[in-house]
Amino acid sequence: MRWHHFLCCLPLRLGVVIIAALTLLGSVLVTVGGWINVKDILNHSLILSKSHEIVVWVTAGLYTFIVLISLFGLVGALTARIKQVAAFNGMQVGSFIASLVLGVIALIQLYSKKYDKQASADCKDSFEVDISAEDVASVCRTALNVSKAAITAIYTVIWLIQFYGVFIVHSYVQELRERRYPTIKYTVVKLCFIPAALSHQLVMLLSLDRRLEVEKVPPRKSKARSG
Repeated sequence: MRWHHFLCCLPLRLGVVIIAALTLLGSVLVTVGGWINVKDILNHSLILSKSHEIVVWVTAGLYTFIVLISLFGLVGALTARIKQVAAFNGMQVGSFIASLVLGVIALIQLYSKKYDKQASADCKDSFEVDISAEDVASVCRTALNVSKAAITAIYTVIWLIQFYGVFIVHSYVQELRERRYPTIKYTVVKLCFIPAALSHQLVMLLSLDRRLEVEKVPPRKSKARSG
């Protein structure tokens, strides 16, 4: 199963070029930000928990790999090479699975009681005006809920876009394979319990259709044998 167009009307090849270019651009941005965070962690200017540090390291390394494969896929889409586009599609599947795993881990931490307690404490410490503790708690609770909903929505949109991109590139790989290795499609019709008159008419129609399809090949000239 595959699609034949990108965004309903555009060619698949153009879609793959756009997807590869956007993936490359986004991966570069994430990679630069990830390694900046790694540098800050090593310089102790960014203090995170051990689990968050591991996520930062893994994300930076993963998106560095995605940058290379995205460049590989972009070149493959421009040159219509099956192996390169297929490799890019495999990377997409792997990165989609990795994104799901990392995203689920991040969301579990986001909705954990430990995170709620830490975020609420940080929010309350940021208030310098003289307001009641109840109002501060209400404002922080609302801000925390809004941030959770926004982050969840962002992850969901990213996953949907990634899944769509995976399917588009997969469809283009199938299209390239069909172009290189065309298949002959035929239909087998089984006729059962057909009256003799109708059967005779069908045979005549099929015979006529067959005669129309047969190409006329000029007879070969026989070579005279020398005695």
